[in-house]
Amino acid sequence: ATPLFRLGLGETNAFPLVEPVVISEIMYHPAEPSASEVLAGITSADDFEYIELYNTSNASIDLRGLYIYDAVEFDFDASTLGTTMPAGARWIIAAKKTAFQLRYGTSLPVIGSYGGSLNNAGETITIRDENDVVIRQVTYQPGNDWPMEADGIGHSLIAITPENFSHDSIGSYWRISSNNSGNP
Repeated sequence: ATPLFRLGLGETNAFPLVEPVVISEIMYHPAEPSASEVLAGITSADDFEYIELYNTSNASIDLRGLYIYDAVEFDFDASTLGTTMPAGARWIIAAKKTAFQLRYGTSLPVIGSYGGSLNNAGETITIRDENDVVIRQVTYQPGNDWPMEADGIGHSLIAITPENFSHDSIGSYWRISSNNSGNP
């Protein structure tokens, strides 16, 4: 049987909890829709936002009970791929799944659409368990030591070493995507 790691459940652990699921990419300020995207009905750049999660462990992870509610809203129990994230998997939560698939295709693992939108001026993304325990938290912001090319030009923020997630909210821990529209 494949091992399954259960996140959260309110264990006592100092913040940040050392958990194998990390936020590995953030597209918070995408480029404006192209002419063909506008013709398809997508008129807001915010519809192309996304957050990518990465399971850094060699075990599957049970995401039941996890949610994001402050920056944007997403309940992992509503994942279209189920709640068991395979070892080494990368899953995407999109602002608007249909817009994401229009820009990036339908072959990427999108687990659903979140409510709200990411703030272009900076924001904190927090994943919590059913007991409101913080599992993962990233605070991004344009400027300071954060890559400026992620602010509206079309690049996303990508964790340089996602396995070393103790520096999630430090700008130098992130780089821009090699592609102008992100690297989901």
